[in-house]
Amino acid sequence: MSFLWQKRWQDEYELAVKRNSVTRTIVPSRKHDLSTWKGYLKARDGQLHSMEVRLKYRAKDGRTLSYPLVAPEVEWQTPIRHPNIQPPRPKGEGIVCLAPFQKPDSWNPKTHVVDLLDFIELLLYNPNPADPINHPTCLQAAIAMIRERLASSTTSSPVAGRISPMLAEAEGIIRRFSDHWNKVTTDSQRERDRAWYLVVESGKTLTAVK
Repeated sequence: MSFLWQKRWQDEYELAVKRNSVTRTIVPSRKHDLSTWKGYLKARDGQLHSMEVRLKYRAKDGRTLSYPLVAPEVEWQTPIRHPNIQPPRPKGEGIVCLAPFQKPDSWNPKTHVVDLLDFIELLLYNPNPADPINHPTCLQAAIAMIRERLASSTTSSPVAGRISPMLAEAEGIIRRFSDHWNKVTTDSQRERDRAWYLVVESGKTLTAVK
């Protein structure tokens, strides 16, 4: 790790100390180690959510990636039902589905560690059921949200008539594969992934008529 990156990480710590509050805080996990941080968000219902933010980590292809050249690796660590945030291990991998973390081209190296809490807090309170993570809990959360919005909207009955069967079919697939979601055979993967497709199409259909 070069001196420049160490200096950047130290600057991040000083900025976080200034901007941390009682409802949103991010701090190094261990004293004298700025490579791993813990973030905390206090939700409106009083629940305290936590996440681990790794500034230096090993990618799936074996490369070692370091902030700020690439986005930190963020892992959600508290139980949650959200279409765009995966539950923590062992039921999920704690993936936070935000462009800066999932799409390298969208990452801005000028982003500060403490800014990550802004992104995540915005996602927490503005879920997108039309773009869920392909995970049983996330899909179930998206289905519940689409049904709730459908019930409270003035959407025409023909549109509701198209959406409801798609959601019912998706739920059936989720039940069938939920206990071995990540252990399906190649032949079964397409059938499993149809649940995600159906939920996405339902969400998009509902959004289009509003």
